[in-house]
Amino acid sequence: MCRSGVRFPVLAVTLILYVEKYWIPFFSGRVLGDITWADVDAFISHLEGLPLSPKWKNRIITSGAVPLKWAFHRGMIDADVSAGHTKFSGGLDQNRHE
Repeated sequence: MCRSGVRFPVLAVTLILYVEKYWIPFFSGRVLGDITWADVDAFISHLEGLPLSPKWKNRIITSGAVPLKWAFHRGMIDADVSAGHTKFSGGLDQNRHE
C-alpha cells in the first residue's frame, strides 16, 4: 500500500486510465521523442478548461509525467519534458499556481 492507503495495483490501473483518457487523445499521432516541454505545458493548459478539481488535474499530469521521466532516464528520449511544470493549486478557481 502507498501512504494514501490505496493498493498499488488499483493506483496503477487508475493512472493508466488517465493516460488513455487524457494524454493519448491529446498527443494522438505524435512519436514519444517528438514531444517537447512546450507540448506538455500546452497539455497542462488544456486541463485548465476541464471541470475537474485541481487534485484530479494534478493526478492526470502525474500519470503521464512519470512515464516521460522514466523514458528520459532510460535514454529513450533526449530531455525530461516532464520537469519544471507548474501544477494546479487547491483554490476554487482551479488556476495553476506560479
